[in-house]
Amino acid sequence: PPQPRFAPCRPPASRVDSAMASPDTNDIELLRDEAGGLLYETGIATITFFRGDIVAASQALRAQFDKVARLNPWLAGRLVRDKASKGKLVLRHPVAPTEAH
Repeated sequence: PPQPRFAPCRPPASRVDSAMASPDTNDIELLRDEAGGLLYETGIATITFFRGDIVAASQALRAQFDKVARLNPWLAGRLVRDKASKGKLVLRHPVAPTEAH
């Protein structure tokens, strides 16, 4: 396998929470690559400009994003070190995403 170019280091503390699970959340154990080097990648940030009715566009986008977020827990989830599993890194996401997520 290819060797990393940089020595591994811990991700910034602000990117990983430490918490206990609750009944309204699910935990997904990360794959080795997800819990390793991929934590050091930068996020994707995109901005899109619209013309026209902002209310109609906002409603349409929120409705579509709701559908996508229900199928892809990464979008509404957070990376946490689960205290119950001795600090194992997991993706914690809501059982039923809401607008607040």
